[in-house]
Amino acid sequence: MNFVVDHHRLTVTDNGTWVGELSFPALSDQKVVLERTFVAPAYQGQGIGSLLVAQFVAYAKQHHLVVKLMCPFAKQEFDRHLAYQEVLPESDRWR
Repeated sequence: MNFVVDHHRLTVTDNGTWVGELSFPALSDQKVVLERTFVAPAYQGQGIGSLLVAQFVAYAKQHHLVVKLMCPFAKQEFDRHLAYQEVLPESDRWR
């Protein structure tokens, strides 16, 4: 799997085949909204969505981004992995 960030999208490919993406449009210089996570039907149920969210959280930490959540799938992942919440605004953390 290859993950690439470009134009506020994190894309994953497998041997050159597009597998899925996570979109995160900017709200300001350091604030983004995790808008949606999408995995191609042929790749669903294999943990690709979870990998996209994990890669995104690492990217957000590395770039000191503050993240607002809109994507229901991502919200579930943030529930399962409380450490992800450190990229959320203090007021949005629920741990």
